[in-house]
Amino acid sequence: IKNKKPSIGIDIGQTLTFLSHNGFNLLQESSDRRAGWDVIQVEEKQIKQHDMDTIRGFIYDYFADKPSEWWDDEEKYGVEIEKGVKPVSCWSKIQVMNHLFTKLKFTKDMIGFQIKQKMKNPYTINSIPMMKDSVDEVFLPFNNQIVHITPTSIKTIDYQDMDSNKSLIWESQKNKHNISVEQNKRTIMNSHFGKFCEKATSSKVKPVNSVNDWKDAFEKNDDVLKSLMTSYGYMISHFNNPSRPVCPVYVDGDAEIGMENGRNGKSQVMLSIRYWKKLLHKSGKDFNPKQLGCWGNVELDTKFICINDARKDLNFEDLYDRLADDFEVRPLYSNTFVIPRDKKPKIGITTNYQVITKGASGKHRLHTTPFSSYWLTCLEQGENPSDKNHLGKMMWEYDFTHNDWNLFYNYGFLCIQSFLQVGLHKCDTTEQEIKGIIRKWEGNKNDGVVEWWIDIVENNKMKGLLVDGVNQGVRRRDIFDKFVEDFKNETLIKLNWCQDEGRFYKMLFDVTQQMGWDWNPHKAHMGDSMNSRKEIQERNGEREYWVRIHKD
Repeated sequence: IKNKKPSIGIDIGQTLTFLSHNGFNLLQESSDRRAGWDVIQVEEKQIKQHDMDTIRGFIYDYFADKPSEWWDDEEKYGVEIEKGVKPVSCWSKIQVMNHLFTKLKFTKDMIGFQIKQKMKNPYTINSIPMMKDSVDEVFLPFNNQIVHITPTSIKTIDYQDMDSNKSLIWESQKNKHNISVEQNKRTIMNSHFGKFCEKATSSKVKPVNSVNDWKDAFEKNDDVLKSLMTSYGYMISHFNNPSRPVCPVYVDGDAEIGMENGRNGKSQVMLSIRYWKKLLHKSGKDFNPKQLGCWGNVELDTKFICINDARKDLNFEDLYDRLADDFEVRPLYSNTFVIPRDKKPKIGITTNYQVITKGASGKHRLHTTPFSSYWLTCLEQGENPSDKNHLGKMMWEYDFTHNDWNLFYNYGFLCIQSFLQVGLHKCDTTEQEIKGIIRKWEGNKNDGVVEWWIDIVENNKMKGLLVDGVNQGVRRRDIFDKFVEDFKNETLIKLNWCQDEGRFYKMLFDVTQQMGWDWNPHKAHMGDSMNSRKEIQERNGEREYWVRIHKD
C-alpha cells in the first residue's frame, strides 16, 4: 500500500537459527521422532535447562548487552526503516529492544515444527555426552577445577584437560566454590563437619548422671562412623550400580520404643548433600510414595531425594521400583518422562524409627546408620552445637569461612574414597533391627514377646530347637505352651497373643527371618515362605507341626 509506514518484524526461523548457533538444542524424551521435547543450551560444557520465557530472556539479554551505536550501523545490527531512502535511517536500539520485549512471544505449540527443522540433531537423555562417575572413580566439578577421586588418589584436573566428548555437566552440578585438596587427614577429621559426624555416631557408654561432664558418657565408635562416611560418599557419587540399588537410612539409634525424640544430627548430615548436588527435600510427615504426583517435582538434573523425618508407617516396598528401575516422573500438570536408572537420583531416608521391610531382599536395599543421642543430650544440657566448647560456629552459615567450606568438601572427598575402597560399610545394627521387629509386631509398646523369642533362640533355651546334627526340632505347639507358661503373670499380654495362635507362629517365623536365622533349613528346597518350610510329623495318629532353627 502506497505510503504505508514500514514496521519491524521478527522472523521465527531466523530466531531459531540464532539460538542454534548459541548452543541451543532439543532434548527429546526418547529417540522416537514423535517423542516429547524440551529446550536445553550447552555452554561452557554445562547443560542449561530452558523454557519459553528463559529463551526470550536469553535473546533479549544478548542484544541488550550490545552498544547502542551498533544499531545505527547497517554492517552490524542496524535495520533500515525504508529501503532506498537516503540518508539511511535505522530503528534505534531502544525501538528494537522495545519491540523484542513486547512482540517476541512464542509457545512450544507455535514453534514445534520449525524448531525440529532448525535443530536436526537433538539429544536424548542417553545420548548427552555427560561426565560420568563409575564404580572406581568420581568426578566433582568445582568453580576453579575438577576433583577426581579414585580408591588410591584425590587430585585436581583442569577443565580444558577433560575429554570434550564426555565432559558435559548439568549447570546445577558445578559447585560455585573454589577448591583445593587438603593433604593433612587429621586437619580434615578435626573440621567442624568432621567433629559433628564423629560425635553424632559416638556410643553412649555410661549414664549421663554418673559422670561429672556429660560428654564423658560417650566415646567414639569407629564402626558406626565408618558406616556414616561410606554412606555419605555413596550419596555424593553419581554412579548408580544397577545390581546394588541401596537406600541409606539415618536412624535414631538410642531412642526407646515409644520415646523417639530425634534432634541427633541425622537430618543435618543427610540434607548437607544439597551442597554437593541438586537435592529434593521431601517431608516424611506427609509423604506418600503411592500418591499421584508425589514425584512430580523431580527434574532431569535432580540427583538426590531426601525423605526427611519419615513416619513409622512408611512402607519401604513402595520405593523398590524407584531404587531398582528407571525413574518415572509423573507431574500433575505436564508430561510424564523417564530418567534412566544410570542417571536417576539416589534416595535417602532419615527417621526416628526402624524402617519396616519384608524379607531379605528389602533388608539388602537398606544401609542403616544409627545416630546416637550425643547432640540431643547437648541440647538437653542447655548447650548448643555452635558453642565454643563444641563446634564454635553454625555450619554452612554466614560465619562459615572459605577454609571451613574447603575442609567440609575435603571431608566429603575422604568419604568418597572410603566408599570406593570398601563399599558401604555395614556397622552393627542389631539393636535397631530388633526395635524394628518389636514395633512391627507389638506397636509402640514393648511387651517383651519378640525379645522372649530372640532370647530362646540366642541362648538355646528349648532343648532340641537348634540344629546341631543330633536334635531334630521341637513341636511348634510346645513353643506356644512355653510362651503361655513364661507369661502366666502377664494376663493382658497373654490374652493378646492367645486369641490368635496363628499370628503367634507368624511372628516366630518373621522374627527368625529378620534375625538372619533359618527356619526348618532342611525344607529350604521347597521355598522361603512359612507354608513352604512347614514340617509335619505323624505322632499317635495326629499331624503335628515341628520347628528347628539354624542360627549360625
